[in-house]
Amino acid sequence: MQNSVSNLLEKYLDERSPESFMRLREAVAASPDYAPYADSPKNILSTVQDGDHEKAKSALLSIMWGWLLNPGIHTMLAFMYHKLGDEDGANVEFELGARCLEGILSTGTGEKASPYLVLHTADEYDVLEHLGKKSLKQALITTEQRTAYDVHECEDGTSLWFDVTIPYALMAASLERKT
Repeated sequence: MQNSVSNLLEKYLDERSPESFMRLREAVAASPDYAPYADSPKNILSTVQDGDHEKAKSALLSIMWGWLLNPGIHTMLAFMYHKLGDEDGANVEFELGARCLEGILSTGTGEKASPYLVLHTADEYDVLEHLGKKSLKQALITTEQRTAYDVHECEDGTSLWFDVTIPYALMAASLERKT
């Protein structure tokens, strides 16, 4: 499965088209490593002793396949590589983070009619930060068609819509299995 995702990542990085990003996104979502509501990269970093950049890098890499399209994990890894003196690794991760953000932004406009497609709630906050927006309130909206959206009401009076149907469906299925 990881080979397939790796091949699709290479294809996306070569083409940088919305279509190749969507194929990659589908493969990541279908991966057994994808767990949208598992520990986030920031939570994992909080368990690592401050200053242990090698351990932090290893912790982030251990969850990478499930978080591959999250811009933030690549930014955190870029920082760890930089702290470890590996500027080539830092540049690669920084570029990957930028390409992931570009891919997410290519999926929509953030409007109700054209929401951004994300795989993690953390992706929403990466987009908000990139757009210079501050979320005041987040609401989950579900439809009869089984579509789920996170809607952020922002400080500037705008709303940004994110389609969270894939992670929401996985969470709902997981809860149903537990009952």
